[in-house]
Amino acid sequence: MPYAFNLTLDPANSLQIERVYADLAALGIEDRDLVTQYGPCVTMLVVADDIHPDDIREALARQLPAAGALSVTFTEPCVILGRPPTLSLRVSPTSDLLALHNAIFNKLPEQAVHLQYRPAYWQPHLKLANIRRDQAAAAALLATMKAGWRQLDGVLDRLEVMQYPPVQSIWQAPLKRPATLT
Repeated sequence: MPYAFNLTLDPANSLQIERVYADLAALGIEDRDLVTQYGPCVTMLVVADDIHPDDIREALARQLPAAGALSVTFTEPCVILGRPPTLSLRVSPTSDLLALHNAIFNKLPEQAVHLQYRPAYWQPHLKLANIRRDQAAAAALLATMKAGWRQLDGVLDRLEVMQYPPVQSIWQAPLKRPATLT
């Protein structure tokens, strides 16, 4: 079972994303396709299951005292390719977000990190829904979302390590202000 390192959106700003989920449901996205198994988050890394959870906790416990809560801007809807493709919100990659991503990545064996989440390939995003319909329907859905889109701002205030399937939290810690990494 792989692990995901997620930065979760604070509760107040999570309500904005709940409204986006409601808009998607109104556009005909089925409940089973909405990514609501966990709260709104930005996935930092996905790693293979051969990493031991204690190693993850130990690496993060040393790194997180330097990490603070991160301001985030969701700039636009986008589609992240995969199986299935996912409708997501693109995140503006701030220097603090990139620094935390690199700091966590550097604590793990590179070969254990899924290619899509390595620094050269990572596209920060918040996953909204799996797109199981045909490509034309996905393109129409994306165009509809973009037409009425206004950027959303928020704060990523907690790092959570999830294991899946089934989705379960195995470790979490708050990110405190101010955000500085050495």
